[in-house]
Amino acid sequence: MGSPQFGLGIIDDVASMLSICALCDLHRMLKAELKSGERKVYFLMCWVSSLAGLVMAKKKATLGCIGNAKGSWKAQKKEDRKGRL
Repeated sequence: MGSPQFGLGIIDDVASMLSICALCDLHRMLKAELKSGERKVYFLMCWVSSLAGLVMAKKKATLGCIGNAKGSWKAQKKEDRKGRL
């Protein structure tokens, strides 16, 4: 049979291999999570960008309606300031 040192050496080797395998699995898992996270961030950035575009378009349309109803928006603002003085 083998000596106790040989058995302990095998146990150390097995523990080292398990550690390496666990680290490799952890590395793969983190890489997959980061890739998934990158996709989510990209999707959110696209969504926010398109939402901001919609908000700006709605703002321009609203200002256009105000401008058509009361004349120029800037002219109306100037009149409001003159009225306060």
